Amino acid sequence: MPNLNVSNHQGILPGIWPGIWIIPRIIATCALVAALSLMTTGCSSQQGNLFGAGPHMGSFLGVSFGDLRSDVMMKFPTARPETSPYGAETIRLTNVRTSSVMYRYVLFEFLWRGGGMQLVIAGFEPIYANALLGDLQAQLGGPNQVAAAASDRRAELRWLLDNGTQVTFDRAEGVLVIVGPRGKVLEDDVAARRARRASDLPS
Repeated sequence: MPNLNVSNHQGILPGIWPGIWIIPRIIATCALVAALSLMTTGCSSQQGNLFGAGPHMGSFLGVSFGDLRSDVMMKFPTARPETSPYGAETIRLTNVRTSSVMYRYVLFEFLWRGGGMQLVIAGFEPIYANALLGDLQAQLGGPNQVAAAASDRRAELRWLLDNGTQVTFDRAEGVLVIVGPRGKVLEDDVAARRARRASDLPS
């Protein structure tokens, strides 16, 4: 008859169980380390530069100069497509919040024939002017041009960057304009929108 005595098994179990109890502890420790790693990575990504890396204005809100319209629409699926006064494809965002500024609207204009995004026009309330100016100066240093309009004595601050990008900060109108390295041909759109004197520079 087979020996059904479990005493031998009971003698083995005390040596096995300590090892079994260690396994969940190892798993829990690994999970904690992985979670802390993800949290650290997440915090770093949230501190990304609004205007892109480096001393130049490489991007705005994560949209780089040269990005195609289709790619930007995928990034902002709720954006509204428009046409600029001179016929350039445009994408409009509304009520865009960053860590320091609330933009009432942001317009991205695109060159034809695959030239990509080359113009940004962003409207902000006066309460955010100092914060935005601080961001610009931290990224680009002090402006190299100050243009004053004789009509109302408003001052525009301008940065002319080495790669051809031009940045204009207009505190009085509450408008930030960034013309990309290949966007000079779109400057007529900026003038046309400003001439209409609307609060959100509609197309």
